[in-house]
Amino acid sequence: MSDVLRITTWNLNNGGTDGADDSRLWGILDRISASGPHDVVFLQECKWGDSASRRLHQVAQHLNMPGGRYLVPAPRYGCDLVALVRETSTLRVVQERHETGLTPWFHALLRLEVAVGAATGTPRRVDLCGVHLAPSSPRIRATEADMFNLISKVEAIAAGDFNARALSERDLPEDTDLSNAKILRKLDTTPAQVIAAAGFADLGEMAGDLTPTVGFGIGPVPHRADRIYTNIKGVQVLEHAVLSADDGDRRLSDHDGVTTLIRIPV
Repeated sequence: MSDVLRITTWNLNNGGTDGADDSRLWGILDRISASGPHDVVFLQECKWGDSASRRLHQVAQHLNMPGGRYLVPAPRYGCDLVALVRETSTLRVVQERHETGLTPWFHALLRLEVAVGAATGTPRRVDLCGVHLAPSSPRIRATEADMFNLISKVEAIAAGDFNARALSERDLPEDTDLSNAKILRKLDTTPAQVIAAAGFADLGEMAGDLTPTVGFGIGPVPHRADRIYTNIKGVQVLEHAVLSADDGDRRLSDHDGVTTLIRIPV
């Protein structure tokens, strides 16, 4: 038996809002909806302030995702984390297990224990983890990545903005300025190495999809900062795609989104 899940992650860039203008947010949500019915959606940089609760419900309604709606406040810069879970007879949230505070997570860890498969009988426990690693500090990112050795004690799916390069990437542009300190910080692959050593597979790499998600003329270098990982044995990647934030005359975010369809043996 198996269960198929559609999972998407997207860094909204300042909550998808520019002052009173929230058109970027709705544009991103439309891109997510267009990729198919979702089971789990992770969002980063949900900078919604005092309207966070209302925004959370609006987002869930716009995505037509009844069920669990979770917002974890981040201790820095208001970069709150969100996860939406479409609960069904074969996907149920068991409990919240978030980790907040100033350490070890720069923006907190959103963590949900869910039961996958088996409407009757024994389901499979999986932890859903939404992450947003430190934006400018390789040292802090390495510490955050090291926490995957603890997450790996159970089967998990982790998704979000890792703020550094993956192990498998397209070649750098020939004009990349390797003397630029900001660029060098983003070229750091230490988190990806540590996460892989903890037993997590990069679903984009499994699918052969090395499409960059950041670095579109407004970032230091194109790379796959946004990724989805799992340590579930026997998982199959049925689809994997990068959802473009290009909206003609503007970008909906400085990040593209990532969506995947996976089959989990249960």
